[in-house]
Amino acid sequence: MRTMTITSRPARGYSLIELVVVVAILGVLMSLGVPMFGEIMRNSAIRARAETVLGSLQQARSEALKRNATLWYQLVDTVDDTCALNTAGPYWIVGTGDRVGACAATPDPAAVPVAPATAVLFKSDPRALNPDGGTDDGVVIVAGSSQFCISGLGQLTGTNCTSGAVTGPTVSTDINITMPSAGACRTTTAGTGVACMRVSVRSGGQVRMCDPAIDVNGTDSRRCIP
Repeated sequence: MRTMTITSRPARGYSLIELVVVVAILGVLMSLGVPMFGEIMRNSAIRARAETVLGSLQQARSEALKRNATLWYQLVDTVDDTCALNTAGPYWIVGTGDRVGACAATPDPAAVPVAPATAVLFKSDPRALNPDGGTDDGVVIVAGSSQFCISGLGQLTGTNCTSGAVTGPTVSTDINITMPSAGACRTTTAGTGVACMRVSVRSGGQVRMCDPAIDVNGTDSRRCIP
């Protein structure tokens, strides 16, 4: 009877040279990917803040239309009772009147807009700006005004709301979202720099988000229309 002898080969692992090569390749890939990942995170933070501002303005306009009453949209530096108007925000508050120095009130969407009531309808949640409850993500708001008066017709009737009267320009106002700590805003979509965003508030009531780096004379729907 014929027998077959099977010779097993000894197990072979990675050599030190192969391991060094793999580590070197991983290091190169990480050095290329980390800056790009950081850029993506920065641009995402800017877009997220712009979408928050856009959504809050749209909500304020919708509520003004529903109530057929003028509402105040104010950018403030905090949401407690020390709040003051600030074109850099970073917080917003929507009410039936002036809330400066009285922003700590619990929002009441069902409040009836009867003068001289100054109820808080909606306001930003500090935790929404940063998981830690802060605003240290580097995103900065640069608004043309710290307050917007939105009429019952959904129109921007002024940027200086006062009790019993609405004054100020009724032209479009821009809110730019930037990140100065990361560098200057890019000037073209193909250029380098931070991908800043803009929220434009038109006198007719239109609120839209756009990219200021896109050619205004082009046909891209994301462009900022003068």
